[in-house]
Amino acid sequence: MTADINTINKIKKLLAVAQAGSGATENEAATAMEFASALMLKHNIEVQLDADDDEGAIEGMWHQGYDEIWHIQCASAAGFLYYCRPLIRRSLGEIQFIGRADNISACEETLKFLVAEVERLYKVNLPKGLSKIDRANYRSTFKMACAMRLAARAWAIMETLRNDDAKAIAATGSKALVVVQTIDALLAEADAMMGNDVKTMTVRPRKAGLGTHDGRAAGNSVQLQKQVK
Repeated sequence: MTADINTINKIKKLLAVAQAGSGATENEAATAMEFASALMLKHNIEVQLDADDDEGAIEGMWHQGYDEIWHIQCASAAGFLYYCRPLIRRSLGEIQFIGRADNISACEETLKFLVAEVERLYKVNLPKGLSKIDRANYRSTFKMACAMRLAARAWAIMETLRNDDAKAIAATGSKALVVVQTIDALLAEADAMMGNDVKTMTVRPRKAGLGTHDGRAAGNSVQLQKQVK
């Protein structure tokens, strides 16, 4: 089945607004990404229910510039929100998503948005007058705590849609059982494509530092999903 061009174009426009540097305000960018997330799930359900659906998982392109450990958490959050599996080549600073083509595009745009948000929030929250050593500690612990909080919230959002009929219907027009079946089918496709490369992307909690508390709080301020009415 060919994706509905109006739906995909709408998603791409919303993600373009959410992308850092688009000129949108913070609230406009967050709202755009939230709408795109819910709209993508709604689109995926419609595709999965179509008897002529012949789409499947593919390998996305490798993207460079993601060489910090907290980038993995941002990739994990994007994968949760758009039902793709992220692969990491940390030594090369590269990230790749495995899933359906439209979902991969959403993951890539969302990853850029989340990384930019963590960087922005770090600059906003950075205390003045820190020594060089304390500043480095604050930077690393803030960004890690913020990114881990984003990943945890993305996971919680999807779990809610998988278990709460009211919220699933509000976001997608379908009950939680349909959401579960759709997401599980998409992830199964990605896992089959990855084969032996399937790995659980987890990062061990690091020792708390100067920026941990502020990073967690900042992670709560980024809106990840909103109903599409």
